[in-house]
Amino acid sequence: EDEAGAPAAEAVVSRSERGSYGSVVGRLMAPGGPLSDAELVSSFRNLMEAVKAEVEASEGRPPLSKSVVVYFSIRDMTKFALLNRVYKAAFGTVNPPSRCCVEMDLSENEWLRIQVLTPAKADLERSREIMHVQSISRWAPSCVGPYSQAARFGDCVYVSGQLGLDPPTMAFVEGETLARELEKTIQHCESVCEAVGSAFSSDLVKLVVFVERGAAGLGLGGLAEGCGAEGLPRVYVEVPKLPKGARVELHPFLYSPKGTEGAEITVVAAAAVAEGVGVKGKCAGVEGTACAYAAEIGDGTQWEEVEAAVYGALARFGLEREDVVVFNLYFVGGLPLLGEGSCFGTLPVQSFPVSGCGLGEDMGAKAVVEVLAHRA
Repeated sequence: EDEAGAPAAEAVVSRSERGSYGSVVGRLMAPGGPLSDAELVSSFRNLMEAVKAEVEASEGRPPLSKSVVVYFSIRDMTKFALLNRVYKAAFGTVNPPSRCCVEMDLSENEWLRIQVLTPAKADLERSREIMHVQSISRWAPSCVGPYSQAARFGDCVYVSGQLGLDPPTMAFVEGETLARELEKTIQHCESVCEAVGSAFSSDLVKLVVFVERGAAGLGLGGLAEGCGAEGLPRVYVEVPKLPKGARVELHPFLYSPKGTEGAEITVVAAAAVAEGVGVKGKCAGVEGTACAYAAEIGDGTQWEEVEAAVYGALARFGLEREDVVVFNLYFVGGLPLLGEGSCFGTLPVQSFPVSGCGLGEDMGAKAVVEVLAHRA
């Protein structure tokens, strides 16, 4: 057990209303320097209490345990198991939300960041369905933490970050190539999607591919490029570490109405170019329901160009800026950092410094925006 004590880091929490969702972002800031394990646990517990209070602040909002998906960015993956105990206490063990967890090169004072997407109102809870399998099996890995394999909200499905573990042993195969690890990860995505009544190959709207730093040179084999329809937004991000020592993690988002066969997903290749600069983007979605947009940003690009491209993608599918639930900015080097609480117009931005990113596995872009809009 960790030692009790006052939190050694500051909990910074904010909430924004995003159409069908509430989005709560919590950051653990420790300007005073390194934290002991006991201080980290105490501070994270304090942060989760503040996140819970913000999620449940008003009557008519669902409890934290009824969240849809959690994005968990941590500065040091070796603390993952330590923090999981606090996370479990906050979200519970009965049908917890899906989750994607990675190590990120957060700023010097930021130890972790958590974004929680919840139904905006309690009456939207009926649109939330969870698949939570904890037993060891051969069809897909059991969860390596207090989260569910997939969460359906309305007509869309958030699949938790998938790793290429061997399901019966919950370990990686020694000496396995990166391409084989990615192939198994894709197979796990297919199994989870099938279990929730979706098809990974045809229902995919957006795919984020997290790659451990240095692993990309071992060869991804172009496997992820074959996931879903040609031209879908696929965002590649190089990160320092992934859970369980994985070299690749896939985080899919799907459109899959219950009781129907096949999804009518429209893929649009979009480009907005100004003199000497440009935004190369791709978007996919379903009219009035969902839109995923991703773009590489070149040197000298004006933020207004990116904003116009995002709004254009939303309009293409009949969605509004308040429907945007995820807006991640990954950047390499000196791109201006949009800090906590800053916005792109009325679009909340989460920014992450990374060592590599792009819309292809070469990850040669200066910066990438990843946008997801969903109206449940």
